[in-house]
Amino acid sequence: SVACVLVVGALDLGLEQFIVIPILPAIQETYAASLSSATWLLTGFLLAAVVAAPIVGRLGDLYGKRRLLLVSIGAFAIGSLVCALAGSMTALIAGRVVQGMGAGLGPLAIGLARDRASKEQAPVWIALLVAAAGTGPAVGLLLGGVLVDAVSVAAVFWCLFAVAVVLFL
Repeated sequence: SVACVLVVGALDLGLEQFIVIPILPAIQETYAASLSSATWLLTGFLLAAVVAAPIVGRLGDLYGKRRLLLVSIGAFAIGSLVCALAGSMTALIAGRVVQGMGAGLGPLAIGLARDRASKEQAPVWIALLVAAAGTGPAVGLLLGGVLVDAVSVAAVFWCLFAVAVVLFL
């Protein structure tokens, strides 16, 4: 159902934001990067998200929220793929910036919940979105470390790519 897709999307938004925090030392080691260049993985994502969220939200009002939601999920998928295949810090940072452009998913999901749910159900849908978006960071902080310890840095981004592809479908 629509509510389920929106909730998983909100969860993915939280995952995308926070999953790299516990793996920064592994990224530094894997890519022989300085701490300052590794922190650009966070900064690049957040800068793109701050720009994308209001613009994509408005474009969703003009051209259709569902269409722009798919574009946002596509940004998560493409950015994750770039990161998974990255051979340098520059490529990894670029992938994170593309992932950040997917943050327009947040306002689009709330708008879709408001549009699709009944007047009585809309607050429940929105509460579920907020809860999922809040759960995503906790899951991301745990999952990132587990994947790096068990597999590799690239596995983190392959996981994010898989979530985005399932959401897109």
